Amino acid sequence: MKSIQITLAALLLLLVAACNATKLAQNENGGIGGTGISTGRISNFGSIFVNGVEYDVDSADFTRNDLLESNQQSYRIGEYVVVEGDVNPDGVTGKASKVNFSRSLQGNVTTVSSDGTTLAVMGQPVRSNVLTVFYGFNNIRDLTTTDKVEVSGVQNALGEWIATSIRKLTQSGEDWEVKGTIQHLDSSNQTFAVGGLTVAYGNAALHDLPNDIPEVGQFIRARSQQALAGMRMDASEVRLTSPTPTLSVGTKIRLEGVITRFTTSTNFAVNGLDAITTSGTRFEEGTANDLSLNALLEMEGTVAAGGVIMANNVKVKESASISISLIQGAVSDIDSSTQQLTLGEGTTATIIVVDSATLWEDKTDIPVSPMNFNALNNGNY
Repeated sequence: MKSIQITLAALLLLLVAACNATKLAQNENGGIGGTGISTGRISNFGSIFVNGVEYDVDSADFTRNDLLESNQQSYRIGEYVVVEGDVNPDGVTGKASKVNFSRSLQGNVTTVSSDGTTLAVMGQPVRSNVLTVFYGFNNIRDLTTTDKVEVSGVQNALGEWIATSIRKLTQSGEDWEVKGTIQHLDSSNQTFAVGGLTVAYGNAALHDLPNDIPEVGQFIRARSQQALAGMRMDASEVRLTSPTPTLSVGTKIRLEGVITRFTTSTNFAVNGLDAITTSGTRFEEGTANDLSLNALLEMEGTVAAGGVIMANNVKVKESASISISLIQGAVSDIDSSTQQLTLGEGTTATIIVVDSATLWEDKTDIPVSPMNFNALNNGNY
């Protein structure tokens, strides 16, 4: 089973999971239930769909970049969020108590590569793939160094941001923001480096830093209300933070991310969180042999002593041995009873299975929301 992208009529874009007309089940319908945390990209609305679970958000608290929001309309498909709440025993529905989005980067595009997949934002390397959702543009090559963007995603072991969404900003007055690890510190000049960006913190409000002193190796968030001066940010705020949520023993977690440390297929870290697989771990997509450094995956498990995640289920989306496929074609058949659609005809036909983990992106002039299986028609391309 692997993730694919399909282009439909009027530039309607659908991201789905397919496995040759079969769909595997967990607990009959989904993964582990119970109270916990889910971190991953938003795949659909109606409620909020994250990591294959449809969360009822009627009673949830919403935050976006530290600001309270009144409803889910402040979020976008593809944005990486943290959801706290309960998952029902069916494993595919639940009720959220909190939904939080915190951007990874916001600032000027500093370089755009010719490969159509990578760029730098304020000197921070950003990588896209066919699962990345773009807002305000259609291709990485459309961006220039005059553009300002907001990036959502996770960081791999190379320090690259693997973007789940990139939004081109059109309004003035937006802050500049960078997240990352302090690599070099010049305490005499009160500057430090994050990637290719120099951050001046002499006039910044410092939050949660021990003794109000930045240190090499700290993961921080720096913000500025001033445009960059070359590759220098004059920060108005520097805050010690973490790329991952705080987890307590017994917490059930659903996690989408990349392997940031790989010792063996039974001992690795995802988004900096240590994880262990056992003989009882179920690989729904891929196998243990497909795990590798910087592999993209989804994982479900329970937090044990020391903050280690004991993995129950693993889906390998992309690794050194598994690639994300791009499939395009006209819809020739729709079977609503099985949630399957067919692209093409005859021996070249491909059957697609749509489920609660499907990521839907509508690029029509008048988008359907929520976009779902029921909006498809034969002949869509």
